[in-house]
Amino acid sequence: MKLLIITQKVDENDDVLGFFHRWLLEFAKHCEHIIVICLWKGTYSLPENVKVFSLGKENGVSKFRQLLNFYKYVFAFRNQYDSVYVHMNPVYICLAGPLWRWWRKKIGLSYIHKNVDLKLRIAEKFVSVIFSASASSFCLPTKKLRIIGHGIDMTQFICLDRYKEVPPVIVAVGRISPIKNLDIAIDVVTLLKNKGLQFKLKIIGSPATQEDEGYLDGLEKKVKDLGLESHVCFVGSIPNRLISPEYCRATVSINILPTGGIDKAVLESIAAGTPALSSNQGFKEYFGAYENELIVQERDANDLAEKLEYFLTKPLDKNMMDYLGKQVEEKASLKKLVQVILGHLL
Repeated sequence: MKLLIITQKVDENDDVLGFFHRWLLEFAKHCEHIIVICLWKGTYSLPENVKVFSLGKENGVSKFRQLLNFYKYVFAFRNQYDSVYVHMNPVYICLAGPLWRWWRKKIGLSYIHKNVDLKLRIAEKFVSVIFSASASSFCLPTKKLRIIGHGIDMTQFICLDRYKEVPPVIVAVGRISPIKNLDIAIDVVTLLKNKGLQFKLKIIGSPATQEDEGYLDGLEKKVKDLGLESHVCFVGSIPNRLISPEYCRATVSINILPTGGIDKAVLESIAAGTPALSSNQGFKEYFGAYENELIVQERDANDLAEKLEYFLTKPLDKNMMDYLGKQVEEKASLKKLVQVILGHLL
């Protein structure tokens, strides 16, 4: 297959989108030739059958020029790809979907977000198939939807050095923003500290917007006002390709977003053999028999503190981790995801 892939960023050092570099490596194993159009091009190391073209955002190119570059690549390479795969950006299908349909190219879209806007509604009319991580992560009714998991490279999270830090570490990984409910996590730190427990909360991630910056400032002030500096550590961003050791050294991870799209941080934690607590009801399909231990009530500090206390004070349940690991492997492995996507685009 000759494939055109459109994505936001190609940069193996990016803390949020760096995972897509591994996706491209997996796609390259199964495709004769891949052309990648991205908004931003950073550091990458890809095989010869993958060519990357940027719209120029990393160089400060205007949005109008980015649009011209997009159409230039779409037209210039139109005879060099059979199908189109768009990752998380339905706007590109709105812009070029009519052309691709006219040229009889199959179009696939991956979309993992509960938001439904006009761009998504228009894109749905042109695509051949839509891929999402779970039923809860795509909210537009359509017969074109296929649930394929999140695409976790299980080999990346094999813990070669599985020691746990002392005192035990609770880790929260992801962009710092209000939707992450990290203010509740800080409340939980106070509750656990008052019980005399020894531990540290490591918050790994950085803000992406001005609103996020303000939220981080508020979190840091809250930690200082409550005297929790020795218990809470703001690590900043870490490239996704280097995040595995943080999971391996942690005792438990937390991901306390509201119910919606499946956050890959939970799956990465499980792949590394570290239990993950989540307030996203969508993870019930992964947690299965262990949902009562791992699902927490949204913005309920007492419930989260109670469940964290169990993991901080009890030995790791290896049967639970074996079960969860198999669930992630079966439902969300990168190898299976790529095979399913390509199967629908043939």
